[in-house]
Amino acid sequence: MPAPTHFILIDDEMCSNKISKTFIRTMYPNAEVVESVSPFEALQYIRHHFTVHIVATVVLLDINMPRLNGW
Repeated sequence: MPAPTHFILIDDEMCSNKISKTFIRTMYPNAEVVESVSPFEALQYIRHHFTVHIVATVVLLDINMPRLNGW
């Protein structure tokens, strides 16, 4: 299985996104990492990005967020 090349981090805590991004960059230095503290912005990004082209992507999603949760 090839290494992941695209990650999306969705968490309302900036610190959690920073920690995750640092870990991902350590393991996969060439990976593209997109981070968002707003679930609405992340959903908009996903809708736009994946209608243009499909890329195998790992999504790290916080389940407990205000206004729009991960469920």
